[in-house]
Amino acid sequence: MSFKEWNLIYYSLIVFILFITLYKRFEKKSVNWISKYFFKEPTNIYKLKNIFLYLGIGLMLLAALDLRGPEESVKVEMRTQKTVVLIDVSASMAVEDIRPNRFEKALMVAMHFVKKSVGHKIAVFIFSNETKQVVPFTDDIDHINARIEALNQYRTLSGTSNLSLAINEVSNYFKGEGEEGGNILVFTDGEEHSKSMKTELDDSISLGIVGIGTAKGGRIPIRDNYNILRGHKKFNGNEVVSKLNEEFLKSSFSDVENYNYWIVSGYAIPTDQILNFFKSSFVKKQKEGIQRVSPVYANLLMVPACLFVLLSYLLGHFRLVKGVTTIALAFFISFKTFPQPENEEQKVKLSETEQREFDELIEKHKKGRLSKGEEKYLAGKFLKQKEFGKAAAVYEDAISFPEHESLDTLMNYGTSLIGSQKLSKGVDMLELALSKVRDDDEETKEQIKQNILLALKQEEQRKKQKKNKDKNKKKDKKDKNKNQDNKDGDKKKDDKKNKDNKEEKNNEKKEGDGDKKEEEKKKKEGKVERKKMSALMKEILNDDKKLQKKLLDTSRGKKKGRASDKDW
Repeated sequence: MSFKEWNLIYYSLIVFILFITLYKRFEKKSVNWISKYFFKEPTNIYKLKNIFLYLGIGLMLLAALDLRGPEESVKVEMRTQKTVVLIDVSASMAVEDIRPNRFEKALMVAMHFVKKSVGHKIAVFIFSNETKQVVPFTDDIDHINARIEALNQYRTLSGTSNLSLAINEVSNYFKGEGEEGGNILVFTDGEEHSKSMKTELDDSISLGIVGIGTAKGGRIPIRDNYNILRGHKKFNGNEVVSKLNEEFLKSSFSDVENYNYWIVSGYAIPTDQILNFFKSSFVKKQKEGIQRVSPVYANLLMVPACLFVLLSYLLGHFRLVKGVTTIALAFFISFKTFPQPENEEQKVKLSETEQREFDELIEKHKKGRLSKGEEKYLAGKFLKQKEFGKAAAVYEDAISFPEHESLDTLMNYGTSLIGSQKLSKGVDMLELALSKVRDDDEETKEQIKQNILLALKQEEQRKKQKKNKDKNKKKDKKDKNKNQDNKDGDKKKDDKKNKDNKEEKNNEKKEGDGDKKEEEKKKKEGKVERKKMSALMKEILNDDKKLQKKLLDTSRGKKKGRASDKDW
């Protein structure tokens, strides 16, 4: 063991000496004053109090130097998987050799992957000549899918597929997030026109590529902003035919340790295969991951330090502590003399292993990884803990056809439903359980019947309470009606007065007609303003769409001397 901040020992000593000096000076004044006016000298308890205080403060200052043990290997806990989805938006992704086209098919497969990737944090990037981020790491599946779906609206397909550069840039994104390793899933048609094909991926990163397209391929359509076909892409006077190169996907990334690829050329979607590949790589990396740490032992000094300071305080108030302790002991003895009523609803205490198993089952249930048998077992555990609502909810997930379930399962399910105040459904389950009891098993039959009777009584009590509420409501309505009758009588009296005022109102109407005409004019003007506002909103939305299109544009402008470069 050693102190990590041993270089601060001199400062600790200075603070300790200053504390003792100032404390002694203050103590000397107080002791002289007491001996002068009360003729009392310091006792042995008072001196012992000071010794405990000095020890406590000294140990606290030592603990501040960060006492550590020798380095040891510790297994790293399972972390959340982080996956980057990388989508090709080059011009060749507009080819329609699969329906509707390669790009829209890639978006469909990407959204399907996102929906099924529970437990992943996902970021989305697009690439052609350059790589741009669309969504940072998040586990909000709805937000990710909305952003992926929106990519189709901006029609940003242009430029060439710089696949190796995009993969290298995205791999650095993990380091920027402070993460070691993760998954990269690329959706592309597998056409790479860059001369250098070097990918430098760490062993902790798993790479998966989904090839979109067919070996036969197709021509690259050129469409305007209104999605109207204006021809097909040409290179050196000939129409370009873009084909999926499976051999390229096989050989180009063979040096990556955790690599796999899949081809999508029809309706089959390889989402489950992709998830299984990432999961197996992730588990393997977790098993191999060992971290070396120095355990913190500052608590070995801090705990006795606090005890010494507490003892010092108690000895300083010895008479008060003595009186309080005597009263507490007397109360404790008298409390133990009389037996306390047992709480029938008290939860069953679980052992450490049982509690650990119980917590693991709850975590699995939250992630949807429990089998039907495990769900029933978990529901039974909730029932033992008197958590009827949770037990009923888990049983409801686990049981699809109650008539095929065992007697014990039905009894437990019915009991949990009754406990959670779902009485009618609980009685149905118990009656179904009663029909499955053997004729000679009278004890079980009697137990189920008693539970059914108890549930029926509770139902009757609930109905009575409901009737009482309805009666109270009816009384309130009657009282309101009486008050209304009184108001009607007052209205008749007011009618006579209103007749006299009619003539005055008729005169006022003539004056009001002029005001109405002015209001109608204002309304018309208001409608014009609203029309202007709606047009303004459309203009703002169009500007926003153009801005998004610029931000998501991954192609670079044409440079001189590059007329012969492939740009699809």
